[in-house]
Amino acid sequence: MTLILYELVCANFLGIVEAFEAPQHVTCKMQIPVFLALCITTTWAVDLRTDFSITFRYPDSHAHWPRKLLVDIASSDAFIYDQVRFPKLSSTRAVNTSESKTFNNLDIPVSITYNSPFADEKTDMIVGYVGEDNLKFDGKDLRTNLVFATLSFADPGKGITGEGFAGRIGLAKESGKTELRDDLFKAAGKKLVCLLYSTELDGSNSSTRVTIGTNPLQDRTPHLQAKSLKNEFRLWSVNVTRFTIGGNILGKSVQAYLSTTTNFLTVPSNYLQLIVRQTRARYDEKASLYVVDCATKNKLFFYINGKEFPIEAQSYIAKRGNVCYLKVREGTLVLGSPFFVNLGVCLDFEKDEFSIYRLKP
Repeated sequence: MTLILYELVCANFLGIVEAFEAPQHVTCKMQIPVFLALCITTTWAVDLRTDFSITFRYPDSHAHWPRKLLVDIASSDAFIYDQVRFPKLSSTRAVNTSESKTFNNLDIPVSITYNSPFADEKTDMIVGYVGEDNLKFDGKDLRTNLVFATLSFADPGKGITGEGFAGRIGLAKESGKTELRDDLFKAAGKKLVCLLYSTELDGSNSSTRVTIGTNPLQDRTPHLQAKSLKNEFRLWSVNVTRFTIGGNILGKSVQAYLSTTTNFLTVPSNYLQLIVRQTRARYDEKASLYVVDCATKNKLFFYINGKEFPIEAQSYIAKRGNVCYLKVREGTLVLGSPFFVNLGVCLDFEKDEFSIYRLKP
């Protein structure tokens, strides 16, 4: 099951989120963990990031319209905004259950919380109920259940690029309260998800692809193939065996989690201190971010199971106007969007292993 390419859009969130297409070289959103994320009209020079999503169709009066679910590999459940309760959301961002002849409310109340460090906001949350209906994915009809949101705190349907989605699909290893993930696997015939993000370092020629059930890179040799580390959260986890920047080495192994819904790298204190020292960053109290010289070129090198994964400055530094910030913060080691740049990451749920491919030399 092959799904759509990524489009860069801007979201204007003033209580209501409306998505519209924007030129690929423009993004309108800066993620600041301690503030409500708003659409900022300033153009960023380079801030490499993407949202992974899958497309579906819903049997309401806009059944012919493609809607998208944000892919979240650090959560387990799926939700969709119910337009009956969110009447001001556009029909690309919500479905209308009152117009569907196949909808069934299972009347099971549910709340889902999305927390930092797997999100850029401190806390996102939706409240709703479990319902079932007929959805269409990649031309295939699928009757499944998921959460229909009736109340939202912040906007967990908004991606790190600022694009507004109709909801989320959780692709963590742990099964959740809903069955959409497993029903998609059954329809595809294999419990496999691949996430590909390819771009030039200036942000041009960017494309994002998600496949379910097939590996579009199967003819290539993975740069790394390994078992996901066991953890109490049942998240996709890797073993970072070494970290370097500017020739300085931290060699103690650290367990790291993968996340597709944060624009940051969250790192332990000793990692952050080294990055700040090498980039000569200073802390901005107002923005709660580290400011750096926009000419900074230091690469970060994460070694996973001994294999090197460089992260370019264009991936972990963001620019607004004449000010540049580190997309790095302190906490449990989480490899967010900067890690996925020019990689193909395949998650095999049957083997509990991941394969990572380099998309560029």
